[in-house]
Amino acid sequence: MTWWGLAMLVLALAGVAGGADLAATQASARTAADAAALAGAGAHPLAGGAGDACQAAARLASANGARLASCEVTGTRPSRLRVAVRVAAEPTTAVLRDTVGSVEAAATAGLARAAPAAGGERVDR
Repeated sequence: MTWWGLAMLVLALAGVAGGADLAATQASARTAADAAALAGAGAHPLAGGAGDACQAAARLASANGARLASCEVTGTRPSRLRVAVRVAAEPTTAVLRDTVGSVEAAATAGLARAAPAAGGERVDR
C-alpha cells in the first residue's frame, strides 16, 4: 500500500468515526430531551409533583449528558399541562465540537386527558 492509499484509508476511517459520533450524539440528545420533558411534567404540582418542572428537567438533561437550553411550562389544568424542553449535547470528538458545535433536540410532555367515566362523563381534576 502506498502512502497515498494509507492516507485515504485514514481519512475514510476518520469520516466514519465522525459520522458515528454525530449519530450517537443526536440519539443522546433526543433521549435527554424526552427524559427531561417527562421529568418536568411529572414534577409539576398539577401532575401531583412537588417541585419545579424546569429544575427537574434540567437535572434529568444533565444526568443524560446534555444541558437544558430552554424550558416552557403551559397549562393551568392537569389536562392542559405541557412541558416543552430543548436540550443541547456536545459531540465527544474535538473536531465535531469545533465544526458542528452542540446538537439540539426538543421534546414535549404532558398529562393525558382523563378517560370517560362509566356514565360517559369525562373525569378531569
